[in-house]
Amino acid sequence: MLASVSSDAEDQDKILNQETRQFEKLRESIVDGKIVSGQTMQKVLDIAGEPVLVMNDGDELKWVYKPGNTGWFSTSKIYFWFDPEQGLVRWECLKVDCARK
Repeated sequence: MLASVSSDAEDQDKILNQETRQFEKLRESIVDGKIVSGQTMQKVLDIAGEPVLVMNDGDELKWVYKPGNTGWFSTSKIYFWFDPEQGLVRWECLKVDCARK
């Protein structure tokens, strides 16, 4: 039983670490100009990987990324909004520097 709990905790740590690496890679992609308005949803997905949350925001679809090792309310996040044609409309970096070089 304890081995199973330990294994579950290790698996969860791996997932959280993967989310954190993915978040940092995404931030770097924005800084390097690899993500630009107008890109297709699929292109952003290829660069950014799966978002941790997808939700409707009016007529737009909103994707949310965050480091895996942090909570929801006091953490860095990156948001993407897509129009009904699945084109990237805009993004926002919250509590993380995504300024282009």
